[in-house]
Amino acid sequence: SATEVCEGQEIVFQNASEYVETYEWRIDDQLIGGEDMLSHIVDLTGVHSISLTTINPFCDVEQSAEFNVIASPVIEVSGTAEICPGEEAVLFASGAETYTWNTGAEGETITVSPSQTTTYTVTGMVASNVCDGDASFVVSILELPIVGFASSDNILTSSSAASYQWFNNGILIEGATNQTLEITEDGNYSVEATGDNGCVAMSDEVFVAYVGINEQWKENLSIYPIPVSKNDVLNIAGVNLAAITYIRITDRAGKVVFE
Repeated sequence: SATEVCEGQEIVFQNASEYVETYEWRIDDQLIGGEDMLSHIVDLTGVHSISLTTINPFCDVEQSAEFNVIASPVIEVSGTAEICPGEEAVLFASGAETYTWNTGAEGETITVSPSQTTTYTVTGMVASNVCDGDASFVVSILELPIVGFASSDNILTSSSAASYQWFNNGILIEGATNQTLEITEDGNYSVEATGDNGCVAMSDEVFVAYVGINEQWKENLSIYPIPVSKNDVLNIAGVNLAAITYIRITDRAGKVVFE
């Protein structure tokens, strides 16, 4: 029976005759070599003939054999090619009956969560075939948006992103989905930002003090002198101070200077 080799596999033929001066190797009647040993790769599947003619001054001897080039299974891999950090990608292999991945996993499907861009390779085999095939798939890691925000005069402004969601004390603020947020109370504020690539990142929580007064006091309230220097007396007039149970005064940076 014909020797079986896989498509694209190197096949080596070695002369075993003695007292030979010249060699003629032929595959399918085509002369391809004149050395003692022949190394050849045949990509055309099917049964092929190999012959060697050994020549010396006294005689020519020809020997022949057959080899069968078997097609390897064509393996394909599909799945999620790009993920955000911390997410998972599911990869699917097809084209064979059994599969072994370079992660050590077996089976047609694997779930991976790489920390950096990674190439995954799978080798597939068919039970009726001595040959295997392989394919590779790259899972790329996208970048998270860089998230932070600044505070000025009760206005919080996030760094640029595709979309936003603001939080106060860890609680989602309904409707607060713009790049800026006008606050009306003290709190530990943070913003969740989504980048153009769909990845989401959360800023650190930052305590922000609300700087302002109630609307009902604004018309009559008078505060002087402004600015206030060290050891000055700050006067507050125009409101019923007896009704006030708590006063906090902060500087522009939110630092409490009186409470």
